[in-house]
Order: sequence, then structure tokens, then C-alpha cells
Amino acid sequence: MRLEELKRLQNPLKQVNDGKYLLENHQLAMDVENNIQKCHLNLQPLDSKVKIIQRAWREYLQRQEPLEKRSPSPPSVSSDKLSSSVSMNTFSDGSTPMMKMRL
Repeated sequence: MRLEELKRLQNPLKQVNDGKYLLENHQLAMDVENNIQKCHLNLQPLDSKVKIIQRAWREYLQRQEPLEKRSPSPPSVSSDKLSSSVSMNTFSDGSTPMMKMRL
């Protein structure tokens, strides 16, 4: 190959490489703009992740127990004691209605 031919073939290769880098750079800029980060998926083995989740769940349950002891639910009152009924009767002659209350 002649020197001119070699330069002619290298120029498109350089342009392709430059275009590839430009495209990667643009993609990284868009990811930063959209607040996207690449995460490495295999940072910890699955066993380790399960243990972390279990430990966090146990700690959460332990924090909930004191809350339940501090604020117990009010005792239930039978519905008979709290119920009352009010009825209004209107007379046919238009006089003032009477109100009856039952406890």
C-alpha cells in the first residue's frame, strides 16, 4: 500500500472512532441531565442482600413494639351503651312536633 492510500483509509477510521466517542459523551451528558447513574448489579452476593433485608425488618419490628406499648388502643365499649335514637313526630293538625329520646 502506498502512503496516500494508508492515510485515506485511516481518516474514515478516525472519524468513526471520534463519532463513537461523541455519541458516548452525549449519552453520558443526557444521563447526568436526567439523573441516571449506572449501577453495578453484582456488588454483593444474594445471600448477603437477604441478610441485610432480614436485619432491617427485625429492627423495624423492634421499633414498632414500644410504640404499641405506649399507645394502646382504647377498650371497646359495647354498642348498647352508646346508642341512642331520636324520633320526631309531626301531628296532622300542624302543631309542634314532639321529640322522643331513648338511651
